[in-house]
Amino acid sequence: MTTQIAHLIRRRLGGVAVVGVVALIAAGCSSASSADRDKPESNTLSIVTFTGGDAGIKYENLIAAFEKANPEVDVKQEILAGDDTYNTILATRMASGTAPDIFEVLNNDLRPWLESSLLTDLTVQPWVKNEIETVQNLAEQTEGKTLSFVPEVNSGGVFYNVDMFEERGIEIPETWDEFLDIVKRFRADGITPLSVGGKDGWTLQTQWTQMMRATSTPEEGAKLTSGDLKYSKASTAAIIPAFADLVAAGGFDPNATGVDWPSSANDFALGRTAMMIQGTVALPAIRNAAPGGNFSMFPLPFSADGVPAPLALSPAATQAIPTTAANPKLAKKFLDFWASPEVHAKYLTDASALTSLVTSTAGDIDPAFKSASELLPTRGIEIAGLVRPTPEVGAAIQAGMQGLMVGSASVEQVLEAIDAAQAAGN
Repeated sequence: MTTQIAHLIRRRLGGVAVVGVVALIAAGCSSASSADRDKPESNTLSIVTFTGGDAGIKYENLIAAFEKANPEVDVKQEILAGDDTYNTILATRMASGTAPDIFEVLNNDLRPWLESSLLTDLTVQPWVKNEIETVQNLAEQTEGKTLSFVPEVNSGGVFYNVDMFEERGIEIPETWDEFLDIVKRFRADGITPLSVGGKDGWTLQTQWTQMMRATSTPEEGAKLTSGDLKYSKASTAAIIPAFADLVAAGGFDPNATGVDWPSSANDFALGRTAMMIQGTVALPAIRNAAPGGNFSMFPLPFSADGVPAPLALSPAATQAIPTTAANPKLAKKFLDFWASPEVHAKYLTDASALTSLVTSTAGDIDPAFKSASELLPTRGIEIAGLVRPTPEVGAAIQAGMQGLMVGSASVEQVLEAIDAAQAAGN
């Protein structure tokens, strides 16, 4: 276990080897994990997530419902920053015998934990067979084992202000050029076309991901992940110049890199901008600011000529149980409760999310993405198996797009930086 987690920290958690963490692993990992397995379970369940604020109400209500149904149980939720320290903190706790019983998987990416065999097998849980086909295809598995619970499905696209579009007679764009024309139209009217929390780089990588899903293939993704193909030589190379064109068209506020994610959501919700490229997970923040706002969503039209723009599907709020969890039985009970039809339906309503389970009702579909959800059967594609950038590449993508927005980097420089990050992470 010592070598496995040390490898995890060095290679998969942002590319930084932390001496203190590695020393802790060497000193206590094997003994702590064996001791925890023999320790009797308690009635305290610990959960770590990176989702809080407006979007975190789904967890708050879920935990309250579980504690009401199980009054002898005390659920402790801890919210950590969803940055490159998140996995490092979790790995350290797993090594020291203080692992949470359940944790929300950063970016829904199980690869680091799969490589280190740190996830509990959930294959026999009753909800596994009830997962919709999309989730079964998306689920990260090893040798046929299900190692996580996916409670919702996220769909990416462009939120837009319906009233602003209708006032100008603007129709939903089907091509990238049409999308750029709409951006220019709003800019000419003195309205900032797009909200983006450019200060928080993950919002920009969300845009990159949505553009990626229309250009890449699973085969190409495998080569990019392995390092056998450079990003600058793959179809994904078209994303950066297209984003530069969006910046040049006036798509964003000149100060967008100084605006954080919550502020950008408020700007869109309150009509200060016309659109926002995001996933369905952004809706709670939008609704918190504008409960009755007239919003809808369309697929980001970045696709080959003549090909309808697809909607990206991905797992969301993915949950896992560490192999060093102190209360694995109670953790499984919590996930089973979460997946029960009535509880899951309420969770989906709170999360404004699409269902991941066949036996669950859909919850209350918000009008903001009802039109998009209707397209999923015919125009939805899965992100899993496509490009899953390493932390190093993700950081280069984010920094590069921020550089394009402030004019401190060129397309060529950004592509070179992404290639360098890919080489450093492999």
